[in-house]
Amino acid sequence: MRISPPPWLQDFTDEVCSCLRQLADADLGCHFHLVDGTWEVSLFFAATEYVGGELDGRRTFPTFWADLNQLMSVLEVEEMYWQANAVDEQDELGTHLAFRGNYQQHQVWLRLLAEAPHSLPSGQHIEAYRGGEVENW
Repeated sequence: MRISPPPWLQDFTDEVCSCLRQLADADLGCHFHLVDGTWEVSLFFAATEYVGGELDGRRTFPTFWADLNQLMSVLEVEEMYWQANAVDEQDELGTHLAFRGNYQQHQVWLRLLAEAPHSLPSGQHIEAYRGGEVENW
């Protein structure tokens, strides 16, 4: 069942994004769902895929930093984790930071993914023969 985002989620993601610094612009993806009263929110920057040429099919991911001190002021953090690698081949989250806490009376499990899930299409692609970047989503 697909649900609409709750009204507070846009404010939450905007506040979290203000804690992130990128080396280059990239679109932000967000997956969310409600499980047992906790909103699971995963944020990730879009991958870029090369189409054509010697790099055809290669996906790159933007470099970014998270200001953890600033992030601690967005969410009342109860637990904080860092997962260094994917647990197994089915682990779509891979390397990520995770925070459990409260945001405006909502229980949230925030995950900041180092890379977009591989099952998702790239957010943009670079066409080797035509040149330029094309938005996919």
